[in-house]
Amino acid sequence: MAMDDINWMAVVITLLVFWGLIAIIAKAKNRSAIAWILLSLLISPLITLIVIIFMSRVIDEEPPIQYRFTGSAELSNDSYQIYLTKKYGIEKNDVLSKFLIGDKSFSSVNDALEYADSLEKKEIR
Repeated sequence: MAMDDINWMAVVITLLVFWGLIAIIAKAKNRSAIAWILLSLLISPLITLIVIIFMSRVIDEEPPIQYRFTGSAELSNDSYQIYLTKKYGIEKNDVLSKFLIGDKSFSSVNDALEYADSLEKKEIR
């Protein structure tokens, strides 16, 4: 099922529950359940709109992390290596026994760091 189908199913289920409650309350008060359900049909578009608004709230995406580095931007500097690792998402793939940056693979961590360093130098220019 698509997400839109699930949302509409939730709306229909909510309306059926709402109409069921109306029928129960109307019967308890010796009123016509059908008349009250028809009356709710006038009100239900508003209720449906409210339900859809609450169901379709978009979760705010977190802004991307801005990595900053101050210090000596040399590959021999451990903190610079960590900065490059975090910023460019260098990770080791155990299956390939390689280090990945995006869709590029490197046989050693030093090669990956050199590539990330070259990207960093291009970005600074």
